[in-house]
Amino acid sequence: MTFHHIIKKCDGGLEIVENGALLMSKPHQYLHTIEFADPDTYVALNKIFEFINKQQHEPTEEQRQIIEYLLRSFESEHKKDKTSKGKLLIKPYYLDRW
Repeated sequence: MTFHHIIKKCDGGLEIVENGALLMSKPHQYLHTIEFADPDTYVALNKIFEFINKQQHEPTEEQRQIIEYLLRSFESEHKKDKTSKGKLLIKPYYLDRW
């Protein structure tokens, strides 16, 4: 598990429960790939993480569906994008979520 800062450290975000999401390593990497390729989707995902923290229980099915929708939309839009080194931006293992 890794700690994802909802408000980044460099922007004053603290390493506290209210400012974080616990993510597995690969999904955390994927989230930061999304951050640089599509900042609006990244912000939307962070808002969901923030809301989930405030409700103080695991994500609801509706929240999971919203996250899945955002990820699929990102993947549809960026499926052919490549990195500066010519590799696919969306690594195949990013798509193995559940």
